[in-house]
Amino acid sequence: MLANHMKTVEHEDSGPILSIVVVIYDMEREAPRTLFTLKPEYQNLPPSLYEVIVVDNGSPRALGERLVRGISEHFQYVYLQPGDPSPVRALNFGASLSRGRLIGFAIDGARMLSPGILQYAMRAARAYDNPVVSTLGYHLGHEAQPIAVSKGYDQLVEDRLLASVDWTRDGYSLFRIAAPAPSSKNGWLAPIGESNCVFVTPKTFDDVGGFHVGFDTPGGGFANLDFYREICEHPETELVILLGEGTFHQIHGDATTGKSQKELAELMSGLGEQYFQIRGKQYEPPVVACDFLGHVPPTLHSGMGDTLDNYARFQCEQPKRAAALESVQRTPNRIPVASSGSRTVIILGMHRSGTSALAGSLQEAGLDLGEVVREAPHNQKGNRENWAILHMQEDLLERNGGSWKEVPENVHWSTLHRAVRDQFVAGFRGVGLWGFKDPRTLFTLDGWLEVLPNAELVGIFRHPLLVAKSLLRRDGISLELGLELWRRYNERLLELHRASPFPLVEFDDDPALVREKFQRVSEALALPGRFRAALFFEDQLRHRLGLDDQISGAVLEIYQELQQREAAWGPSRAATAGPDGPSREKPDSAAIAPRARGGSRLAVSGAQRKDPYMRQLTKEEIESGRHRGFVGGLWERIGRLQFDFLVDRGLRPEHRLLDVGCGPLRGGVHFIRFLDVGGYYGIDKNASLLAAGSELELPRAGLLGRRPNLLLEEKFEFSRFGVTFPYAIAQSVFTHLPLDAVERCLVNMAGVLEPGGRFYATFFEAPTPDHLEVMQRPGGIKTFSDANPFHYHPSVFDFLVRDLPLTVTNLGGWDHPREQNMLEFVREG
Repeated sequence: MLANHMKTVEHEDSGPILSIVVVIYDMEREAPRTLFTLKPEYQNLPPSLYEVIVVDNGSPRALGERLVRGISEHFQYVYLQPGDPSPVRALNFGASLSRGRLIGFAIDGARMLSPGILQYAMRAARAYDNPVVSTLGYHLGHEAQPIAVSKGYDQLVEDRLLASVDWTRDGYSLFRIAAPAPSSKNGWLAPIGESNCVFVTPKTFDDVGGFHVGFDTPGGGFANLDFYREICEHPETELVILLGEGTFHQIHGDATTGKSQKELAELMSGLGEQYFQIRGKQYEPPVVACDFLGHVPPTLHSGMGDTLDNYARFQCEQPKRAAALESVQRTPNRIPVASSGSRTVIILGMHRSGTSALAGSLQEAGLDLGEVVREAPHNQKGNRENWAILHMQEDLLERNGGSWKEVPENVHWSTLHRAVRDQFVAGFRGVGLWGFKDPRTLFTLDGWLEVLPNAELVGIFRHPLLVAKSLLRRDGISLELGLELWRRYNERLLELHRASPFPLVEFDDDPALVREKFQRVSEALALPGRFRAALFFEDQLRHRLGLDDQISGAVLEIYQELQQREAAWGPSRAATAGPDGPSREKPDSAAIAPRARGGSRLAVSGAQRKDPYMRQLTKEEIESGRHRGFVGGLWERIGRLQFDFLVDRGLRPEHRLLDVGCGPLRGGVHFIRFLDVGGYYGIDKNASLLAAGSELELPRAGLLGRRPNLLLEEKFEFSRFGVTFPYAIAQSVFTHLPLDAVERCLVNMAGVLEPGGRFYATFFEAPTPDHLEVMQRPGGIKTFSDANPFHYHPSVFDFLVRDLPLTVTNLGGWDHPREQNMLEFVREG
């Protein structure tokens, strides 16, 4: 069907990556909303990367090209003459017009999309040879629509429901007003019966013959279910389910919604008979192992605890399908680990051994732990554990015949637990440095290392009797059993350390020394923030007890060897105490953590668009000066460097300057002092950094009377200042932006630069346009083609300004300590 099309795509690198075919019929109310969710601004993608083909299947009131192109001028509109009640012909026709490497099908144009679907489909197009990219389906409303309609749910109710959330700005808010469709009721981990937004390669589409023309009833009958089963069970495809994404069905006059349960059952019976006539068998949903790609938005966090419960229900209701799924073997990850840009830190240690204090302290120093428990009855500041991991790992131990108190000898990871693990890892896609802690990980680590082979380990241990007495107090566990548990956990910790040493600390010394140890761990891991263990670690959290009791045997031997291993790298009383107090000489981090730095970029890991720069610093962090390190340090050097550069390029006191990504005014204090009063305009998206600049750095520099103009803005809306600029600068901004955000910045910059005005922006340069490998920069920084921090070839910027009144020149190096090059954009006169 698409043979000619396929040959074209293989040789046209300039074509779109994705094609999305949307079939509509009599959807004047619904289709504009659906198409809005495909706009470049909503999907946060440049329009050049995808095409949308709207096929109007003979609507009595045609939607019209003017309306479609009014939503986005890049969308295509095709009207088919009336006569075919099934969308099958329209779907196949739309596919014949497509040019993308993947073709996406929205069989029902009334289904709105979540904002990450296209981004992750593009990632799958790069990561897999022949993917089937699938999304779960939801119905707007709080019940599946066939049930909701019988209770009075209608379009008016739905309109009010949509008006109750700001879905045009936050598409993930649709999850708050939606319920899983029947085909997706078992959640992320169970097989789904169909996908109402599914992507395939043109080859797969041809191999299965497209949508079968035999499904000729209104709405297409089982056409979508049949197509989904055929492509999933194709021997060469790899199923990829997008986590945290979905489609949301608007109620309209379709073939099934609005019917009573009896009418729906009769209709489905007839459609099932048609399927049997076409395929010669009863329809059964596909049972195929899958990879996961994407992230879990905050909107869904509170419901993720139902994941295992939903799967358990699936096992009970459909035991044969569940058993078939569990028997399918699949390599967990298909993307080479060498392409990864993130680092993962796993904190190991027994319960009641200081793991929470260590995790909290490292979190304060810049380790992203995600959503963790911050309050607990036996941990005043929370155990710093992710409840999803805790729940999954306890279930994993139980299914292996044990628990955290009765640790099994061997732990076998099932497909289910691997899927939950992958789902968690996917949530940190795009996060440069993240980690987690759960004492159970000592026994489940092998499963984590399947997908995180370069994870960096950190260990902590505590005197056996202190742990045993703490367990007695908290859980009523006898001292004898507590000591045996200590032996099991710390024997495993010792085995891991013998195999490959990593930072190791004891949580039993005086508070000052423990803080010193935690700081050494932070330095060994090269965490980006300033270490402030006192914010988390406090002596009263440790429940100190006397150590008069004696220990012996294997417990004593393990404890003593752990102490010896700690002393080999970290501070101890004997090694660090001196006439001037504890020594602060840094250990050799290469010797401390010999594991290769840099985690793996995984098929399950999706760029989640979580922006570490958006973390809001606390008042205490700002007062301590941590904001300077948060923006990369080298405060005075880089601040002065950019000032000297612009002065050399002609900046004068009477000029206005736009500082993009001004942050806490590292360069700003120099410019504000130099320019006339009111001549400085700074814009940034992090409110806490702007506050650090205006409330701390300006008074410190004696510049309060200079009246700088500061604006909190996320979308580069420079026109909000209401003035134009002869000069602008973005130091270390493009280095952290994906291309769509760079494009937005340049488009808006072209609108505020004066004729002849100059905009200077730094970037990490790639050697060739197709360079995809990780690049090492000074200061231990690694840059990537598709992850933060980014590197780009200069030709990318030539492309971005080709339709703008801007010219661009790569000025090359300008003595930046981290080898960022400088671009000069000039506004045409």
